[in-house]
Amino acid sequence: MEKHWKFLLHTKIADDLRVCHDLDPRSFGQGQDTWTEDVHSPKLRILLESFKVEIPTYPRESIAKALLEGSLLTECVEEVRTLARKIVLSKDIKEKKKKPGTVYVYEVFVKNKDNLVTICEKNPEDLLDFFEETQQDIVKVILIEGVWQNVSETKKTVYQKYKQYIDSGTIHLQHVSEQYVSKVAKLSARQKIQSYKHYVEEIRASIPLHDVEDIVRNAADRSLAKEKIIDLCCDAYIDDIGSTNSDPQVIRSIFNLTTIKSELKKLTIESIKESLGSELSAEIKRHFEFKLEASLQLHTVIDAINFAIAMLLTSILILISTIFLPLAIVAAVATGLVTIFTGPDVNSRSWREGVAKEIYEEIYNKKYTIVHRISSHLRQSFRVTSDQLNNVAERLDDFIRRIDSID
Repeated sequence: MEKHWKFLLHTKIADDLRVCHDLDPRSFGQGQDTWTEDVHSPKLRILLESFKVEIPTYPRESIAKALLEGSLLTECVEEVRTLARKIVLSKDIKEKKKKPGTVYVYEVFVKNKDNLVTICEKNPEDLLDFFEETQQDIVKVILIEGVWQNVSETKKTVYQKYKQYIDSGTIHLQHVSEQYVSKVAKLSARQKIQSYKHYVEEIRASIPLHDVEDIVRNAADRSLAKEKIIDLCCDAYIDDIGSTNSDPQVIRSIFNLTTIKSELKKLTIESIKESLGSELSAEIKRHFEFKLEASLQLHTVIDAINFAIAMLLTSILILISTIFLPLAIVAAVATGLVTIFTGPDVNSRSWREGVAKEIYEEIYNKKYTIVHRISSHLRQSFRVTSDQLNNVAERLDDFIRRIDSID
């Protein structure tokens, strides 16, 4: 059933309400809470249909593509291109999840009767919800029907009524007799792109470019600690031999002992590399999350961050392997020169601790090099990524200016 129209005198919004029943202005949206209008501007259609976000894929160190490609980007591009043909208008501003660029309409009707200008609000019960909604990335439009003197004077009258809200820049005024659909489509497209640009800028600001050495040093301190290396060495499982959790294995052959010790060192070094990569990933993720949790909803970006870190980790592990390769070679050669007369239990914690301490000493001597080379690699990756994200944001800004330039 169609709701009654209520008319307001030109006073404060919630005061002196007058109800009139002798007018029956048309129903915007045919009484529906949501309806669609076609966009007829050829220039706007051509522009919005051309919208795309190009993300560089070179150089390989960049993780910009991993950070940006995903559902948010896909939705933004699809929604902006859709606005080239049609726009969805909604009266249901009470809905909880409001997507950026969604257009919410508050309908009014203006009429001059007996020299009294009245402003009718179609849904006065939604008045406070509409005017007090604070979400900045939606589009709020007061849609006017009816004329007093002329359209310009009508809009001035309505403007004076809602001046304090319109002047805040959060509410737009449109009249149905004008080409309001194209104008509102521009506002919606602008806001959708602006919202995604904000996302890009926040992602860029979260890149820990100036925290690289702290990240690497913290990760190295944990993964390269003596106690950590001892645990990894004791847990290393050698085929046909086992680990410290297995039965004792006393080895009396010097050749076999040398082979086992070499294999143990290789396995331990491999575990250290994985541990270092894991600690680096966790440390980088902590920095991203710490900087983003105040500005973006983490659930909207966490998948992109995880994907980007996974890509970054691939290149980091390659670098770590090149750094650790000489250690494994030296370890294998050194163990071959040792002469053993008494057979140790290679699954005992005491024997493995001795091997672990040898590995620790070798790594400790190269720790500065390890931290420096990984830091340099990460810094380069973050710098390239930051520059590319800035370039994406600038191109989005340029597209917004192109939208604004269309009449």
